[in-house]
Amino acid sequence: MEEASTTLKVSLLIFALLLIGTLSMMVAKSDAIIYGIEYHAEEGQ
Repeated sequence: MEEASTTLKVSLLIFALLLIGTLSMMVAKSDAIIYGIEYHAEEGQ
C-alpha cells in the first residue's frame, strides 16, 4: 500500500511540473508575440 501512494505522489509531481512548464512556455510565447508587435509598431514610425 505504501508503494502505491509513493508512485501516485511521484506521478502527480511529474504532472504538476509538466503543467507548470507548459504554462510558462505559453506565457513566454505570448510575451514574445506582444513584444514583437510592439517592436514592429515602434519601428514603423
